Amino acid sequence: MDLLLLRQLPPPDRLAALAEAIADDLVTTAQLQDLARWPDQDPPCALLAAGVLVGRGEPPPPAHRLRDLAASPDPAIAAQAAVLLRATAASTPTTKPDPTDATVLAAARALALPQNEAAALNVLARLRLQRIPTAGALCSALLAPSAPGAQPLPPLPPLLAFRALETFALCDPLSPDVQARLLQAAQADAPAGLARLALLMLEVARLAAERLDNTPAAADTLQEAVAALAKADDPLARAAADVAHALLISCGSLPDTIDRLVALRHPPTLAWSLALARSRPFQDAQRIRLAVLLTSAQAAGPNAPETIAAALALLDADPDAAADLLTEHANQPAALTALAAAALRAPAPAGPAFTAALDTFLSTSPLPPDDPLRRLHVLLLVRHRPMPQSPAEQARLSDTLARIAVGEGDLPTVYQLQAGWLALRAAGEDRAALARLLATDPPPPPAPAPQPPATSPR
Repeated sequence: MDLLLLRQLPPPDRLAALAEAIADDLVTTAQLQDLARWPDQDPPCALLAAGVLVGRGEPPPPAHRLRDLAASPDPAIAAQAAVLLRATAASTPTTKPDPTDATVLAAARALALPQNEAAALNVLARLRLQRIPTAGALCSALLAPSAPGAQPLPPLPPLLAFRALETFALCDPLSPDVQARLLQAAQADAPAGLARLALLMLEVARLAAERLDNTPAAADTLQEAVAALAKADDPLARAAADVAHALLISCGSLPDTIDRLVALRHPPTLAWSLALARSRPFQDAQRIRLAVLLTSAQAAGPNAPETIAAALALLDADPDAAADLLTEHANQPAALTALAAAALRAPAPAGPAFTAALDTFLSTSPLPPDDPLRRLHVLLLVRHRPMPQSPAEQARLSDTLARIAVGEGDLPTVYQLQAGWLALRAAGEDRAALARLLATDPPPPPAPAPQPPATSPR
């Protein structure tokens, strides 16, 4: 990324461009360090760069720069700078009281004011993305912003209170304060946003399980919170609690509990299950992806985001195994349509086993001619089908493509032209056809139309 060009943009566009470049991994660590240290850099860009650095485990920017930003009258700027300033203090071991406590508390009190709710939600969203451990200090102060002797503030709105807890839990899942607050939320008589709490408990359990190593006692209170969630009068909460418990104790029942969670057809937990699959052993991962594919396709159709994501993951992990699904689940055309659509979207062409299985399935399928799966099959033939080796397969493919070229499948003209050329290629006639085209004289231009005789004016 060219930082000089970035500086020429107006501040709002500069921040948006930088955030997009970071998301696309186009900004190096050295460039982020430059952005965080430029004295005349606008604060939002400097804090974004500094937060990404700290989230990656890199040293924080100079403390004097952060102290200046923490004194900003803008509550969002001050809060982000306070979190990073605390990261600076945490990197310097000392026995003295943390001098950033007062700074963090002041930032939390400013964010807790009713007129700053939107700014607080934006700050918490940024901290959740960056996963800075010291963000927990701000969240803890935000959840209890009244310091001894200070004027009490009104209670936080429910959404802001939950986002603060969520940010705290994702940034420091093994914190005793986090676990105690999750236990309190799960034990509430009628917990607000139970689905959100269940999803948060799933992700916290996943993060905690990765960090427990040989100290499972560090999550004892979290286990209590999970057990309390399991008693809720809600099937989603109970299923999420079962999965969270299986994650925390690393038991072999995880695939079965995931199946029960996926069967509830809750889109956010379907997306979470796909994310979990990336960190599981191959067989477990494929089982989770297949469960999400079949469930989401039946509940939301072949074009739902979770359906397509599951199909893409299955094809990417093992294209040949995905081909077997075409015969194993022939009674679920929505799932098969998603697999075919994913094969078109995948970076690499679909393997011969997949397209051959689709050919076989559709040759005996009662699906109507205008079914989306048949159209996807045609597109796969035209765009991704490798040329077969045996003469019989070549003849069959040439015949299929020839029918597409003359209109079968109702494809756009460009695909019909491509199908016609591929039909000639499969029949071994492409060179001869090209030679005939090149040898043919162009047709003579049309003769001009006769002009009517001119009439003289009277």
